[in-house]
Amino acid sequence: MFGEIFCHIVPYAQGTSVYTSTLTLTSIAIDRFFVIIYPFQPRMTIWTTAQIIATIWIFSLVATLPYGIYMANKEMYGKDFCEETWPQETFRKVPNFSIFQQQ
Repeated sequence: MFGEIFCHIVPYAQGTSVYTSTLTLTSIAIDRFFVIIYPFQPRMTIWTTAQIIATIWIFSLVATLPYGIYMANKEMYGKDFCEETWPQETFRKVPNFSIFQQQ
């Protein structure tokens, strides 16, 4: 509906958002675990926190990159639809396997 550019951007942004949210909540849970189990140990430094956040964002952007690349507008029944267009079946299986999707 919004054209070829948004067909690539929207799935990429959605995937990045899911990865970033999930990994950030996981890192918060791990930090809370260590604070509760080891209350007298020093806390995480700002530098370590910045590295964790940067790692989460870089991983999220790279992991969802195939979905941004292999999306295309297809016309069916007189309407445009945005769908995955993988060059080979094995290319589709690698990202799906890495996020444990069964398709």
